[in-house]
Amino acid sequence: MAHLSSRISILLNGALDIAVVLLVMNIQHVDCHMTQGNIMLPPGTTKYLAEIFSGRCSDYTDCTLPHSFQCKTNPQRSLVNCTAALYEFLQAFADVDPCEVPDDAYDKILTEAMIHSEPDETLFWSGTMEIAINIATVTSRYTSIERTLAGYILNGLTWCGQAAHGVTPTYQTSSCPRCINGKPDASYQFWRSASRHFAAQARGDVSLLLDSTRKNGAFRNTSTFAMEELPNIDPMKVDHVYIHLVQNVSAPINTTRETCDTGSIKVLRSLLETKGLNYTCTEDDLEFMMIQCVEYQDAIPCQSLFSSATIFTSSTSVVSMTLLSLSHLITFLSR
Repeated sequence: MAHLSSRISILLNGALDIAVVLLVMNIQHVDCHMTQGNIMLPPGTTKYLAEIFSGRCSDYTDCTLPHSFQCKTNPQRSLVNCTAALYEFLQAFADVDPCEVPDDAYDKILTEAMIHSEPDETLFWSGTMEIAINIATVTSRYTSIERTLAGYILNGLTWCGQAAHGVTPTYQTSSCPRCINGKPDASYQFWRSASRHFAAQARGDVSLLLDSTRKNGAFRNTSTFAMEELPNIDPMKVDHVYIHLVQNVSAPINTTRETCDTGSIKVLRSLLETKGLNYTCTEDDLEFMMIQCVEYQDAIPCQSLFSSATIFTSSTSVVSMTLLSLSHLITFLSR
């Protein structure tokens, strides 16, 4: 019986492999460059999308990445079937109008890819993507959505389909249309769904990284965090929310900055209290400042940090060499 089950499993996996190959081979790349007036539209589906998906999925599940912190601590990673995940992903959008992708279209791929972060490591962000990804790349203490399997696979890629007129699914390669009336496009619909899954699985202490120098407020009611993640955080699973309010060191020196007690942060605090979530807010934590100063060494906040922080030697050359090494490390790990 065990032998028969094994043979059936092999046959099913083989059938799925063939189905994915046929789906990828039969997808028509529609080269229709689109504009709206004189406005250039967003880029089309990333070239070799399916191949990139498969390669990244294998890299992550096999833990071959230099920044495999989350991969190695995820006990479910070996259960992920990259072939099945690719199949579900392509099925979700390839033959669908890019502005009509349903809310639940990506649920199967997100279930297959198993969005995961360890307790106390979930890192949400809004307006601070670069800082969040860099900090999650060089330390195992934080997991941003881009460092989960699904997030890693699709980060930086674009895609959009086209309503099928026949049996062959299609996606557009030259440009994707801008959706109107507030409708999300195919790519953004994925990130909305992924964000909901990411928030729902968060446990223990979680972190939220916000830009205190962001125009119109560090926290926005229209942000992905406010609309998708915060509503899906489970107060029964999450013990504490740590709000990290950090200035953008590359912003003009006279840029107005919010504090933990002013502006949009007061709105955020009210929402957290209403949801029954405990929180702490801090400003310009050293680790989030330093991760920026790797790239912006000449920024005034960084120069002030170097001159005042006791953790640094007075030797400018040593500081520069340390920052340069970190810069090379982040560049290498982000490939």
